[in-house]
Amino acid sequence: MKKMVKREKIVKYDSDINILGGVPDYAVMLDFISEYTGQKPETERAFTFRTHKTFNRFLAAIKVSILQFANDNQKKMFLTAISSDDFSVREKLLVLFWQLVYG
Repeated sequence: MKKMVKREKIVKYDSDINILGGVPDYAVMLDFISEYTGQKPETERAFTFRTHKTFNRFLAAIKVSILQFANDNQKKMFLTAISSDDFSVREKLLVLFWQLVYG
């Protein structure tokens, strides 16, 4: 009689998103995303990081967890909403929340 061995699937987690949890001001992060994607001109409002490596982790987390879209229409709606002066910061953060859920 053969004994059946159950194999467990190894789940790999991306911990780069952890850096986003330490962002002190998400409104500045939304401005950064708008500037990075060319929706707004660059300003002096920026994050300061201790090292270039930390900034690279921050940027990678944004690319992987936020800047992922189902199609061009979703991308346009997201970037328009977060860069618009017609939305409050609270409304922009709600848009960011739903984008994170998607990502």
